[in-house]
Amino acid sequence: KIETIPVPSQEPTHFSLYALEHSTSKPSLLFIPGHAGSWRQGINLCAYLEGAWNFYVTDFHASASALHWSVLSDQAAFTAAAINHLGELRGSQLTLLGHSMGGRVALEALKTSRQHVNALILISTPVGPHPLLLDPRFAPEAGLDLQGLDVYSLSGGATDPLVPMKSCRERSVRF
Repeated sequence: KIETIPVPSQEPTHFSLYALEHSTSKPSLLFIPGHAGSWRQGINLCAYLEGAWNFYVTDFHASASALHWSVLSDQAAFTAAAINHLGELRGSQLTLLGHSMGGRVALEALKTSRQHVNALILISTPVGPHPLLLDPRFAPEAGLDLQGLDVYSLSGGATDPLVPMKSCRERSVRF
């Protein structure tokens, strides 16, 4: 059963937060889809995890987060509000799972919601220099300190044509 979770926010938004699986006794995971990605990607992932997690997913209506910083910034503000709301609602910390630009959204959201997150999983997320991210605000997060946070960054491998392996690791982001 898919449930919409209302997220209190200072700004009106068309974004949504869904609970795909939740109970009181499991750890919580928030999936953040990437550029033009769909919240429906989380359905298969949730099924694969076989109910081991409280599974939440953001819905950005397939917005093109890699094309303009303002889109990513709006997504990050919503995600931070969702993280803070879920952290208070659940009374426990979350694991964030960001795919591609969804990982960049997660990194940006962590600036204001770090206290509710215990782990970050980045899948094919460009945290280093990337030739398609032209806006200087997409530069690696110098000074974003992730010390004490379990961080896992996985690349799509040598055959990933969009996010090269070297873009999935950057020394200025302290893991």
